[in-house]
Amino acid sequence: MLKILVNKKLILTITLFALVIVLALFGANWQNGQAQFVPTIPIIYSYEPQQICVNSDNATVTVNGGNFISTEYTWILWLDAFNYYSYIIPNSVSLDGTKLIFPVELAKLNQVYEAAFWIENHPPDSLEKVGPFYIDIIGCEFIYLPLIAK
Repeated sequence: MLKILVNKKLILTITLFALVIVLALFGANWQNGQAQFVPTIPIIYSYEPQQICVNSDNATVTVNGGNFISTEYTWILWLDAFNYYSYIIPNSVSLDGTKLIFPVELAKLNQVYEAAFWIENHPPDSLEKVGPFYIDIIGCEFIYLPLIAK
């Protein structure tokens, strides 16, 4: 009788242990998505503009590359003149994941400095990050000429 009871406990323990492992594996997959199996590290080929005038209206930056997921899962980490980091959510990400457009608000353009940004998939604590890339916030002088009417 004792032998049968021990076997039932052993089988129950192994079954519960296997269930915990399976649930842990599902949990890891839900949290990381396909990144665990398919690398989704962003790839950057080019971006523009590389210079923005200080105190200009809100600017738009276009990034060409690959592995951009969506506006929900691909964000921009911005480093400003005061060494503060902030996230920018893109305006759009192309369906094929090769083009990303994000806004730079006026508050980030109020000083002359070299801004840095990173592209992150699965923010905020992402290991899928590429950068830094630099945009110069420069002082632009505008010359206004009067209109002469005849």
